[in-house]
Amino acid sequence: MEGGRITKQHADVILDLGAVLEDAEVRAAFETVVLEWAEAETVGRTRAYARQLAEKLDPRTMKERHEDAADERSITIVDLDNAMSQIILMVPTVYAHAVLDRITQQAEAIKNVDLACRREAAEAARAAEASGAETNIDADAGGVPDLDATDPEADFDDRTIDQIRADLIIDLILTGSPAIDPTLDEFAGGLGAIRAQVQITMPLTTLTGVTEGGAEIDGKAPIDPDAAQRLAGMTRVWDRVMYDPVNAVVLTVDRYKPTPRQRRFLHARDQHCRFPGCRRPARRCQIDHNDEYHDGGATCIRNLACLCVRHHTMKTETDWTAKQLSGGRIEWTTPGGRRHVDEPPRVIFTPSPEPAPF
Repeated sequence: MEGGRITKQHADVILDLGAVLEDAEVRAAFETVVLEWAEAETVGRTRAYARQLAEKLDPRTMKERHEDAADERSITIVDLDNAMSQIILMVPTVYAHAVLDRITQQAEAIKNVDLACRREAAEAARAAEASGAETNIDADAGGVPDLDATDPEADFDDRTIDQIRADLIIDLILTGSPAIDPTLDEFAGGLGAIRAQVQITMPLTTLTGVTEGGAEIDGKAPIDPDAAQRLAGMTRVWDRVMYDPVNAVVLTVDRYKPTPRQRRFLHARDQHCRFPGCRRPARRCQIDHNDEYHDGGATCIRNLACLCVRHHTMKTETDWTAKQLSGGRIEWTTPGGRRHVDEPPRVIFTPSPEPAPF
């Protein structure tokens, strides 16, 4: 901190997450490793890496610690000003991320319906202006309500995504399904049919029960091995991720869109948006050609990366540039010429003292 190589926020993360390590020598080793990482990474990514490393160095297994922590699950209401309250739900990580994912999908579906209403209203307004006549929108087939195109107070949905998510959670908890579902006419099954999606990464030894660590959700936080194994048993898709010498993906194709196998590999490798500091899950990102396809960039792993819509647009429309180096590293250059190398997330496995059962 005195040398300006890390911030106080970095130091707080290292102290907080290293406090669970009771052995002084282990804690000192943890600090040394995380400090090196912190000097080149943001606070958010330092926290994720430090949590993962502390979990591996803790003498108690993840299963033991999760069982103790799960006993503390609870719901807390904090009353705030202006007749508002905050609901705090303490639950296993896998459930928390699944809740957020499902509720976000539902909120985005509602916004899509609202955008369709707005587009139709705008088109009707332009048609009315061109003909000099007054008209109303009648969209019985599309599930869009009748709206006066010239009425500035037309019944559009002006809520933000966060507001919609909060309203949906209340609807789901109090009624079992959203009380109002404007997507029923356009989306089969409506909001009630939307299910959460999460990406679980774990070593084969954890899947087979030989070890109990290494399972992560969306590249953000460790989860207990029992939950990871249950999810693995229910999934329809299994992906093998090996760096060398076995290659489990098609590296290059003569087309713009990556193959499904390339997408799965990129999701496993990147885990989140590769812009420095961004943590949006990879499955909710776009696949970007670092060297643009129309300029001759190849559709291959060494030229592809996951970027969220915001940072994909920023790279395409501004003077920010991205260059992929070896090992999946991406060198970002700001409009002012400063460079920052974004390292792909590290996967840390604890070797088993017992030989593999195969």
